[in-house]
Amino acid sequence: MQEKDVISVEYFEEPERFADLVNGYVFSGEQVVKPESVRELNRVVMKSHSDNTQSGSGYVIRDVRCEIGLGIRVVLISLETQSDIHYAMPVRVMDADAAIYRRQWRKKRQKHRKKKDLEGAEFLSGFARDDKLIPTLTLVLYFGFEPWDGPRRLKDMMDLSGIPDNLKKKIADYPMELLEVRTFPNPEKFQTDLQFVFGFLKHAEDKEKLAEYVEEHEDVFSDLDEQAFDMISCMSRAGELKVVKEKYQNGKGGSINMCRAITEMIADGRREGRREGEDQFARLMQILLDEGNAAGLQRAVSNQEYRHKLYMKYQICQQKINE
Repeated sequence: MQEKDVISVEYFEEPERFADLVNGYVFSGEQVVKPESVRELNRVVMKSHSDNTQSGSGYVIRDVRCEIGLGIRVVLISLETQSDIHYAMPVRVMDADAAIYRRQWRKKRQKHRKKKDLEGAEFLSGFARDDKLIPTLTLVLYFGFEPWDGPRRLKDMMDLSGIPDNLKKKIADYPMELLEVRTFPNPEKFQTDLQFVFGFLKHAEDKEKLAEYVEEHEDVFSDLDEQAFDMISCMSRAGELKVVKEKYQNGKGGSINMCRAITEMIADGRREGRREGEDQFARLMQILLDEGNAAGLQRAVSNQEYRHKLYMKYQICQQKINE
C-alpha cells in the first residue's frame, strides 16, 4: 500500500473523524452520527458467490469501511481516497457496493438453509419476502490538485448519443458521492482537526493565503495532532514538511508545531525566490551588455513599472537594481 493510502486510512479510521466527516458532508454539520456509534469493519469484502446460474470468487478492498448506528437502524459507509482522477470510478464504486450487498444476500441465504425455513420462490431466491438489506454508501474523497473532470455517475461513462429518450431513461444509472477536498466550500462544518486539514489543503497553493490561514488558527496549528500533520504533509506539495517533522515536534503527546514549520518554509521560499530573481536579473543584464545594448539596459532599469515587477515577483529592491 502506498504511503498516502496508509496515512489516510489511519487518519479516517478514528471514529471521531469518521463521524465528523459524515456529519460535515452528509448532514451539513448537524451532529447526527456519534463517534460511539461508529464501528470499524473489515476492509476486505469477499465477492465469492455460487447459485444455480453461476459461481466465482474474488474480493474488493475499501480504504475505510464502518457501520454507523442511527437509532435502531444501521448504515454501512465506505471511504475511497483518491489523489488522482480515476476515469472509471463510478464502476469501481458500484462494483464494491454490489459486493457488499451480495455478501449480505449470501449470509441470509446460508442462515435460511440452516433453518430450512424457506420454500418455493423464497427457497430459490435464498431471500425471504420480508428480508431486508442494510443500505451502503461510498464517499469518494478526492485530494488531487486538478479539478475533477472524470465521470460522477455511471451514465457519464456511456455513449448515449442517438438513443431514444424513452429508452435512455430506462437504462440504469449509478451516481457517485464525490467530495473534492481542495474546493470543499465549508470546512468549518467539521468539528475535529478535519476542519483544519481541509482548510490547509484549500489554501496550500497560495503561500501568502496559507500563512494567513495558519496564523488565524495559530492555537490549532501550534499544537497539531501528528496524524493530521501527516495527512497535510503527504496530501500537499509541501514535501519539506516531512523532513522538518521531528524538528517541530512539541514533545507532548506527539503533536507538531506547524505554525513554526510553515513560517520557516515560507521564509525559505522567499529567500530562494530572491536568490533566483537576482540570478535571472544578472543574466539578463549580461545578455544586454554582451549584445552591446547598454541603452536597452538603461531603459529597463530606469522604468518604474519594470522595477515594480521585479520587486513583486522576486522581491528585488531598488537598491539591488541600482547595484
